[in-house]
Amino acid sequence: MVEVKELFKESMNTKKHQTIKEWSEADGTLPDSLKNIDLELVERSCCFTGHRSCKMSKRELEKKTLAIIEKAIDEGYTHFISGGAVGFDTVAAEQVLFLQNAGADVTLEVVIPCNDQDKKWSTRQRLRYKQILEQADYITIRNRPYGKFCMKWRNELMVFKSSLVIAYYEEGKAGGTKNTIEFAKRHKRGVIFIK
Repeated sequence: MVEVKELFKESMNTKKHQTIKEWSEADGTLPDSLKNIDLELVERSCCFTGHRSCKMSKRELEKKTLAIIEKAIDEGYTHFISGGAVGFDTVAAEQVLFLQNAGADVTLEVVIPCNDQDKKWSTRQRLRYKQILEQADYITIRNRPYGKFCMKWRNELMVFKSSLVIAYYEEGKAGGTKNTIEFAKRHKRGVIFIK
């Protein structure tokens, strides 16, 4: 098993990430919602990306996610951002809230891509989602119904607001998780994979 400390070294050995200002000047992708972003908060922020269904057992995923979040806290990260989706997003948000309830000085932000994200979810999934939203310190929502690019908007916004991405990615899977990881790497964000 790779030590969490080694994952951080490997992730952060990449070139220092670009600041919001540099992104804007480099490729014009700066969203209007980020024009007044707190760059100091970005330095202390970490977001999550991962699949909705995971091969790893829930218990193992929770344990590994918790260990990496604890290491991130040790490295100075205090603000964590989840996309609020079923699967890994939910597991990660719950681990942040667990640590917060245990006394860790951290905050949780949930970025919601559309106002009907949970429309097709089961009753149990909706309940977990509601509990997370009730405990979250911040909620950022794109107040529109589901649309073609809403998940992409959410994923890129989370990367723009973070300097580190914690990812649960199963090699070879296409989709939003893979796209978010590639977007993060293009913008020189550290990426740590849960293995």
